[in-house]
Amino acid sequence: MGLVYFLGRNSSLSDREYRSLFLIVLVLFLSAFGLNIIEKLAGIHFQNMTGYAQYNRVINDVEPSGNFGLTWTFETQAGGMRLASFFSDPLELASSCLFGFSVGLIGYLTSKRQQSWVFIVLMLLAMGSLSFAASRASFGSFFIMLCFIALIFRLYGLIKFGLLLFSAFVIYVIGFASDEFYYFVVDTITFENASSVGHVLAWLEAIDQMVAAPLGSGLATSGNAGGVTDELRIGGENQFLIFGVQLGVVGMLLYIAILFAGIWTAVQAFRKADDTHLARIAFIAATTKVALLLPLFTANAELYAFVSWTSWWMIGLSVKTYNQCVPKTMLSPSSL
Repeated sequence: MGLVYFLGRNSSLSDREYRSLFLIVLVLFLSAFGLNIIEKLAGIHFQNMTGYAQYNRVINDVEPSGNFGLTWTFETQAGGMRLASFFSDPLELASSCLFGFSVGLIGYLTSKRQQSWVFIVLMLLAMGSLSFAASRASFGSFFIMLCFIALIFRLYGLIKFGLLLFSAFVIYVIGFASDEFYYFVVDTITFENASSVGHVLAWLEAIDQMVAAPLGSGLATSGNAGGVTDELRIGGENQFLIFGVQLGVVGMLLYIAILFAGIWTAVQAFRKADDTHLARIAFIAATTKVALLLPLFTANAELYAFVSWTSWWMIGLSVKTYNQCVPKTMLSPSSL
C-alpha cells in the first residue's frame, strides 16, 4: 500500500498514457464479464480449471470446501454459484466492479457525446459482473457510492437513480423473488445469516484481543493472508480490526486517518485540477475508497491486489495533483 502510494506521488503520465489506462480498464472488465458468461453457461467456476484448490492445499494448507470443491466463498448461502472470473475470489471481483463503475461514470460525464457509449458499456459490464459475484457488502457499497457522488460532486440526479434501483430491488424481493432468496435477504438484514453471524463473532474476537493488547499483538496475528496461520489467527473479518489486532489501537487509528485524509484530498484535487485526466483520477480514487468502506468492515479487503493497489496509486497521484494546485505561501522578510 505504501509503495504504490509513493509511486502515485511520483507518477507523471502523458495524455496518451491516461487514455491507454482507461482502455485497459475497459478491456479488463469486458474480459471479466465475458468469462462470467462462459462460467454461467457451462455451470463451472473458472477456478476449477486453473488449479485453485490444489494451490490452496499445497501453498496455504487449506483443504477444498463447499459444494464446488473450492471454498465456501464461491457459493451463496442457498448453494448457488458466486463467480470470480479471473480474480482471486468473488469478493475481489465485486470490489473491483465498484472501481470499474466509477471509471465508467466519470468517463461518461467528462467525454464527448459520440464517445460516451464506451463508458456506458463499461458501467453495464461492471454491474453485470457485480451481480455474478453476489456480494452483499458490495451491493450495499454501490448505493453508498452513488449517494457520496451525488452529495460531494453535486450530481443530485444520481440520488434519484439510486432510489429507483433500490425501490426496484425491494419490489423484486417482496413480490417476485423466491422464498429462498427472500429469507436470505431478511436473514442478512437481521444478522441471522450464518455468514453475518460469522462476521460479528470475528469482530468480537478481534475487539477482545485489542482490549487485552492495545499496543498490538504483532504482525501475522490477524487477517486472511497466507502468512497468518490458523493457530495464530485472531479475527480476520474486518480490515480495520485486523490492523488493530496487529498494530494496536494507534495503528488502526492511523490507518483510518490516512484513508479519510486520502478521500478528502482526492475530492479537493478533483475540484481544483485543470487537467481532465487528473480530475478523473481524483474522482475515481475518492469514490472507490468510499465504496470500499463497507467491504473493509466484512473482509481483509486490502488483500484485493488490483482494486487496493490501483486505488492507493490514484490516491498518491491525487495528493500530488492537490499539492500542485494549492499555491505555496512564501514568507519574505517584508511579511515578517
